[in-house]
Amino acid sequence: MWLAKVVAVGVGYYVTARLGLRLATVNPFVTAVWPPTGVAVAGLLLLGRGAWPGVAAAAFLANLTSGATAVLALGITVGNTLAPIAAATLFHALHARTDLSRLRDVLTVIGAGVAGMLISATLGTIALLVTGTVSGTGTLKAWLVWWVGDAMGVVLVAPFLLALTTRAPSPYPCSRRRMAESAALLVVAAGTSQIIFRSTLTLTFLAFPLVLWAAARLPQPAVAMLNLVVGGSAIWATVHGHGPFHEAGASARLVDLQAFNGTVACTSLILAALVRERGLAHRRLQEAAAGLEAAVERRTEELSATNRALADKIAEQRRTEATLRDSEERFRSFFEGSVEGAYRVRLDGSFLAVNPALARMLGYGSPAEFLERAPTLRDLLVDQDRGRQLRVAATSGDVHDFEIELRRGDGEIIRAAVHLRTVEAAGEELVEGILVDVTERQRAREALVAAYEREHRATVELEQLNTLKGTPITLTLGPLQYVLSGRCGELPLEVASQLQGAERSQHRLLRLIDQLLDLARLEQGARQLRVARVENVNHFLDEWTAPFRTVAELRGVDVRLRLDPRADGADLWLDHDEFDMVLGNLLSNALKFTERGHIEITTEVAEQALLLTVADTGTGIAEGDLPHVFDRFRQGADASQVGRGTGLGLALVKEIVGLHGGEISVSSRAGEGTAFQVSIPLGIDHLRPGTYRDTRTDGGHLVPVPGSPDDLDDGGDVEAANQAAESSFDTGKPVLLHVEDVKDLRSHVRRLLAGECNLFLARDGAQGLELTRRYLPDLIILDEVMPGVTGSEFVHRLRADPDLRSTPVIFLTALAGADARVAGLQGADDYLAKPFHPDELRARVRNLLAARIQRRQLMEANRRLEIRVEEQLAELVRTGELRRFLPRPVGDLLLAGGAAAG
Repeated sequence: MWLAKVVAVGVGYYVTARLGLRLATVNPFVTAVWPPTGVAVAGLLLLGRGAWPGVAAAAFLANLTSGATAVLALGITVGNTLAPIAAATLFHALHARTDLSRLRDVLTVIGAGVAGMLISATLGTIALLVTGTVSGTGTLKAWLVWWVGDAMGVVLVAPFLLALTTRAPSPYPCSRRRMAESAALLVVAAGTSQIIFRSTLTLTFLAFPLVLWAAARLPQPAVAMLNLVVGGSAIWATVHGHGPFHEAGASARLVDLQAFNGTVACTSLILAALVRERGLAHRRLQEAAAGLEAAVERRTEELSATNRALADKIAEQRRTEATLRDSEERFRSFFEGSVEGAYRVRLDGSFLAVNPALARMLGYGSPAEFLERAPTLRDLLVDQDRGRQLRVAATSGDVHDFEIELRRGDGEIIRAAVHLRTVEAAGEELVEGILVDVTERQRAREALVAAYEREHRATVELEQLNTLKGTPITLTLGPLQYVLSGRCGELPLEVASQLQGAERSQHRLLRLIDQLLDLARLEQGARQLRVARVENVNHFLDEWTAPFRTVAELRGVDVRLRLDPRADGADLWLDHDEFDMVLGNLLSNALKFTERGHIEITTEVAEQALLLTVADTGTGIAEGDLPHVFDRFRQGADASQVGRGTGLGLALVKEIVGLHGGEISVSSRAGEGTAFQVSIPLGIDHLRPGTYRDTRTDGGHLVPVPGSPDDLDDGGDVEAANQAAESSFDTGKPVLLHVEDVKDLRSHVRRLLAGECNLFLARDGAQGLELTRRYLPDLIILDEVMPGVTGSEFVHRLRADPDLRSTPVIFLTALAGADARVAGLQGADDYLAKPFHPDELRARVRNLLAARIQRRQLMEANRRLEIRVEEQLAELVRTGELRRFLPRPVGDLLLAGGAAAG
């Protein structure tokens, strides 16, 4: 784009320069007719000053091909380039517009052109003088002719190009008539110019009526075209020996000619700008007058509407006054009967009114006794600084909430939450609000802090569990494995399935205890690495990931290895057992959250460190959860990130990587995938003394440990169970739907409830919503923490569906906290925390099903009762008996309505 601009300016400049140099009189390089300056100034204004190389190249080439030496051509080129740049810069500095729509724009382009060309005339004359092309006595004449030619080139050509390429606002509508008038004027101007400049008489004044006509009637492009027609005709006639300017010497005639052309151009352009500004101002004045008239009409209509509205407002005000009286009575009733303490005080703190609840809260028998014995709020405050804060808040006029300590009438100190605002009553500013006793809440808060401190101490004590865990878990897993091995004979399928589930749960419990103990050791600094040099990193990763690749292939996920060959020779030292947990956690997470796509494991040696990256194309991590990825027990607020782990794995990974002197980072986009990058420094010098021992292992690489395929649920049991439920469907039993993402728990609940109902299963919230619409269950048992659609979102969608909103829901979840229970009960009908007793689950299911049946029966009875009442009322109206039970006017009205309806 820039090169095109440079070429365009250069071509225009070169063509007009060749024409101008043909009229050189004082010197082969000095002419009073120099249109390239107008081309250069217009080009730099329209295309930008960055196009100046086109001016420089064209000027140098034009002078060089006209016989100038390279030095002379270069000197002239400097002036010919700097002059248009200076004119364009001055034009922009004066904030002029290129459409020449204002008088100041026309004066600016003329002034900038005339002033800027002083540079080209001065530098060009100096170049002629230095190279000996012109003598000292002819310097002034050469300078004058040069300046006149350059300045007139700007005055004649630049306005024409600017007006032709930019559209200025015009007071005249563009019509065929005005276009015909412009064409006619240009034809007349061409003919008149021939008469003027081919005649031996001095008739130059005849050009001015044409100029005045164009300036008064035509748009700016037509005026600029007229200037070119008149000026061009004058130059052509003078060069060919015609007209009033040919009688003088060559230089003088061209100077006079250009003076004439400049006068014509300046006069027409200035007059045209004045006429345009006047026309635009007149048009704006007409529009303003029309707008004012319309505004007056609108204002008149508004005033009429205001009068009508004022009458309506007066009537409304009377109704409002009546409503306010009624509202005041209701407020008084609320004030007296509120279970929370309510009060009204003056700004100085003196009480005007308190309700019975506040009097009892502060240890008084009645409001009258309180007002008699407690004169001001300040007297009740334990902390007087709080009193000053309350006064400042009261005078601010806003609504405020505080917690304060108050002294009861019996001397006991209580903590209260105060809500206050400033109101105006009977011309006086008062403060009213509510006081709530939060003493028990404060005690609960202090108990929570103490519980947190106990929890911190318990973390330290977890290490002691390491010596106690072995016996009970061994005594649990040992008999289970012994029985499952077949040594006690072949087991029934149901018994074997339950024992296998118990064995898997024990393994998960063992992993959880080990992770907790590992974190406790790392926090206490009691963990010591047993490092050894890994001789062949890429071979180790290839072997280690083999079990995971097998599991991934079964799920349709591709595991790719992109390994840096330099990693095999890297001086990498690791604790093999510890780093096994790092890789196992990262790959297990990738497998859990990648349903399709691929997982890529990358190694790279960079800056004395080995970079190991595990990237997947799974569900990704929400932006708000990224800062907390490595927090313990944190599994992500985004439902798409909720898994079935404990939330300890990544916290343990971070601690182990840090113990190796490395760093771990995560990057993710929700719905696109996640990448964990582990950076381990090479060598052994970075390890802190006392944190490791130098050992060796056979083969120089880690022994791969298989992952945990049992955690990866393919949902196969769901389809089988639902097919079985459909095939054995009993219309006499209720329909239940269990939505749970843990396979073993689904199987356990199915064993508990399958005999009492038609039980269908769903492995996640999305499938649960689909099955709810398909089977219309009488009850839904729902987990809160699930991938994709969480339990809370499931309930929200269920309640938004008119056909399903009444379906009872039981939350069966591991979230057992009070907040989780309250949040769950806001949408569900019941809440049961894990672990749970089977009999309790059965009892809650039966109660909700019985309540649903009773609700249906009640709704049916109510519907029948409504029909019966309507029938009896219609009979009373028909027989006229209704008049005996109602006041006479009302009875007559109802009977009349019934007769009309009949």
